Amino acid sequence: MKSHICRMRAGTVLVTLAVLMILASACGSVPGSAGNQPPVISSLEAKYMALYPKAASEIKCIASDPDGDEVYFKWSCTGGSLSDAGPVVTWKAPNSYGDYHIMVIAEDDGGGSTHGTLTLSVVARPSRGCCGR
Repeated sequence: MKSHICRMRAGTVLVTLAVLMILASACGSVPGSAGNQPPVISSLEAKYMALYPKAASEIKCIASDPDGDEVYFKWSCTGGSLSDAGPVVTWKAPNSYGDYHIMVIAEDDGGGSTHGTLTLSVVARPSRGCCGR
């Protein structure tokens, strides 16, 4: 009876090890189609990092795809508004002070994607006039 229990435990251990090996090999796979690599963002920059209310800044994302696939861009922001499309957009600041996040997702034809975030600040204009006028 004891050898039967040992064989059952050994079988359970072998099955568990096989499942763990399958799961571990899956962890190294790249999302998207088999063999597809996601785009890489090499630069995400704004012409102006600090703006006055209602001012605008051009934002540029430079991305490439290791597989040579075409790269598409999806933009969003936590405040203000975005215009244009593609790798270069214009962000118009809201009328409220604070930090705002501009996000981009770079996607390829094979389903691979990557994302980047840029934080811009809306700041107060310096006061005009000075000193007893």
